[in-house]
Amino acid sequence: MISEKFIFPIQLINEDGTDYNFEFPKNPLKEKWNRLYPPIPKPEYSQVCDGYSCMCCGRCPKGSYWKVPEEDKEVWDEYQKEIMKYHKIHNPKLYELSKE
Repeated sequence: MISEKFIFPIQLINEDGTDYNFEFPKNPLKEKWNRLYPPIPKPEYSQVCDGYSCMCCGRCPKGSYWKVPEEDKEVWDEYQKEIMKYHKIHNPKLYELSKE
């Protein structure tokens, strides 16, 4: 049974009550990576890129084994700092857990 507290589609809320997407930092590398590293289906997964097959894949940024290219690491690290600043403001408990 679904609890009456759930309203679909589910809206994610920060600890401070704001919507999770409120001013969330945008990945400055997203467009570049979409252009240079499009999803490439793997034959062993019936040629699909569906999230599930991405679990053990590193062919594009959606894969869980994706490694940030060396040339993008500086920008990526700055982006990660922006995300941490966001969580420090909007999700302080998550921020504290992330520091450990």
